[in-house]
Amino acid sequence: MHYPLGSIHTWQRCHLVPLRTWSAVGSWSAGRRGLLLHAAQFRDILDDEGNTSSAYKGAARSLAQLSTRTRGSVLQNLAMGVLLDRNPGSIIAHPEPGLRIDGTQRSHAQAEYDWVFNGRRVECKSAQLCWTSANRTWGFQFRNIKLPWQDARADAAFDDLVLVLFMPDKLHFVQHDLVLGLASAGVSTQVGGHCVKLRGKAGQCWEAACNSILKRLFSEPSNCIHLQELDVEDTRVTRAISESLDQNGLMLSTAMYQGVPLFTTSASLRGLRFQSIALQIDQEMHPTSEFSFGTEEHAVNGTRRGVARAKCDWIRRGTRVEFKHAKLVWVDRAQLWICRWQDIKFGSGGHSGSGHFDELWLAIYSPFGLHIFLHNGKFGRTGTGKNSQLLGDSVVVYGLKGERGIPASLETMMSKLQAAGCQLLATVKW
Repeated sequence: MHYPLGSIHTWQRCHLVPLRTWSAVGSWSAGRRGLLLHAAQFRDILDDEGNTSSAYKGAARSLAQLSTRTRGSVLQNLAMGVLLDRNPGSIIAHPEPGLRIDGTQRSHAQAEYDWVFNGRRVECKSAQLCWTSANRTWGFQFRNIKLPWQDARADAAFDDLVLVLFMPDKLHFVQHDLVLGLASAGVSTQVGGHCVKLRGKAGQCWEAACNSILKRLFSEPSNCIHLQELDVEDTRVTRAISESLDQNGLMLSTAMYQGVPLFTTSASLRGLRFQSIALQIDQEMHPTSEFSFGTEEHAVNGTRRGVARAKCDWIRRGTRVEFKHAKLVWVDRAQLWICRWQDIKFGSGGHSGSGHFDELWLAIYSPFGLHIFLHNGKFGRTGTGKNSQLLGDSVVVYGLKGERGIPASLETMMSKLQAAGCQLLATVKW
């Protein structure tokens, strides 16, 4: 069913606001530039950082603004230190990487567990406290826990599971009992593994929710063990953040994005805000079209997906549109900037007519603006190994090798996209 956009008053996933008149503030530019807009036109969207980001201040914000992967590495290193402090004289060793499904050797970063501690395989997972508006709760979700599952895994990939709970004021290190909060992750369990979900009660503030979660972790019948608590301003934490930024070349990326809208928010919330902007741009480009959302879809278990789990982000007069954004990242080892869009469910022949979408909109989130392209279904597409079937592929575009300045690399990336037939739809300048 399709609805005129004006008849929809709330939409949790896309943060929809009434369509404004743009004749005085937006203009079409000829040729390669597309629609040129300004951030002030979307101030109501960009100023909404969400409850999660608002809870993290000071040193906690420095840790929160790191990418999920980098933050996970920082917290993993801290967890190793916690174990050594508790067990002086113990031995920690690198994991045995094992083999990929094609028979080639894995790297240490691809091992199915994180380290060996006194002969036992240890997996470390971390999660940030997040607000979920759907059920009005604060909670943690730890993903990709490789426990036995049907024909995919006969045994667990590890012996012990260490969880790091990243709260706005504290870090809690916990040895999990492999029972409390454990849940499957639907069809992705086969590849990605299980998850652990820990939530407070509906309507609680974050402080009360954290207390509820800690009480649940360390009260019967739970067998979880509290390893250590660290203040987020502890020198060990701030030092670990600084070392990670230096070692991974992230200091340059962080410096470039200071003061840019939504830089301190999570990637998922940032994606929702940018998706709202992209939707409004699509409305302006197609003022007579009706828009709707995939609320009638059903998951493989027969339940209705709802807007947040829909296969595409919106539907314009029967055309299914998927929106993805990605931040420019400096890769120190390769000495270049890259932009990588992930989890894209292409069809066998590209995006057109696939099972999930008809148009793929890719946005480059740069320190200068949001640059939105209509992808051609082929350029930069790369598989993700055994994860491709469930999680989808990636699209990657590279800047100039050896060029540390963003302007020249951004221009290179945008030129590559356009030369390949990807259309620049709009730029929102900060």
